[in-house]
Amino acid sequence: MCFFFHLFETYSNFLPSEINTCALFIPIVIVVFFLIVLIPRGTWLRQLSWYPSTSKKEKSALDVKNSSPESNQNEDQVTPLPNKSKPARLVIPEIEECLYLDQADNMFSRPERIPNLKSKYETCTKNSGHAAFISIKDFKMSDLPDAYQKSDIYKFIKTMVDLTVLLTAKCTSSKNGGHCAVKLGTGWISSVIEHENGQMCPCIKCTQSFNPSSRWGEVIVCTSKYVFLNNDEAKTTKCTLFYNDYDSKCVTIDAYAREAVDRKSDISKLKCVTCNGDLLKQLNTILNKWNRLHKKVNRSFLDAREMKKLTCIVSHIHGQPKMISLGMWAKRCPMGHLNCYTELTKYTYSNATCPGSAGAYVYLQCRDNRGWLYEHFHCGVDADGNNCSGTGKDYSYKENVKGDSHLRRRV
Repeated sequence: MCFFFHLFETYSNFLPSEINTCALFIPIVIVVFFLIVLIPRGTWLRQLSWYPSTSKKEKSALDVKNSSPESNQNEDQVTPLPNKSKPARLVIPEIEECLYLDQADNMFSRPERIPNLKSKYETCTKNSGHAAFISIKDFKMSDLPDAYQKSDIYKFIKTMVDLTVLLTAKCTSSKNGGHCAVKLGTGWISSVIEHENGQMCPCIKCTQSFNPSSRWGEVIVCTSKYVFLNNDEAKTTKCTLFYNDYDSKCVTIDAYAREAVDRKSDISKLKCVTCNGDLLKQLNTILNKWNRLHKKVNRSFLDAREMKKLTCIVSHIHGQPKMISLGMWAKRCPMGHLNCYTELTKYTYSNATCPGSAGAYVYLQCRDNRGWLYEHFHCGVDADGNNCSGTGKDYSYKENVKGDSHLRRRV
């Protein structure tokens, strides 16, 4: 544009003074505006290197097209638009869903009060009769494979049962005609954080009380990120503990926040809150026992690579009381290294699972997992029909590995 102004100034010096210079300026501006703005994209102007919307990549592609002998023959043909539809999901998460008319919390707080769950369990087509599952009260050491019939492993699985919880998320959507949609999955308690700093308990009971408790704790529950998809669903989630049988004395606590989802894996953490001091003490005792047995069991089978690789899953299938599923893991799928100590992996296994198993902790024997930070949680069924975990972390030392660049981004 400055070039045209300079040209106009030079040219006006040669004009007689009686000619109105403004009258000359207006047609020049119109011509420049027509050349730069009004000429449609794709004409000869885009082939100029100084034209702002023509990149080198576009210009080279245009030159190849013009030089092609087939370009003149196909000028009248319409090129179809590329298919921009999202690729099909490779894994189908096993989450149980149902609708019910009554939105009262007294029914929502007890899973057995939600209608249709029992019928879904009885009419299940994936595992008809659920013969491959073992109820908690019927589980015996003899159910384990011969090589694993040891007291420490049996006690370890029993502590897995105590740390397994049922997650029930409620969300109302206009797609459901105003009915209440319920999503049910499984979670696993990974830690307990107690607070005595004077801050009031954020549970529903204390927020509605004139005398809220100043001693409370957070129960951190790990699960699959597919169980609740956003913060709104996470805040409606109720966590049911000790639901081992229809007659069990369950304890229900409320979720109040979701920790940041780990984008490197498929694990999501839910913050639940309670001011029940006895419950916090009980959970801490179970966690300490689990950590002690976890180290002992892993140490005893770490070098037994030739053995069958035991896999154990405890889950709330179809929102029912906990069931144990035993099997063997078949395939380890590497997904890339985070650093020289941590590798992202997925596993497939022969364990029976059903809708509602998503988010269940998957115990994989004969591998060096170095604590619960290197764990996996059940996701669903992959494209080949195999039951599989979500992406998790394995301890895998490898020298001179800095990690894949796309895996080292901040969460």
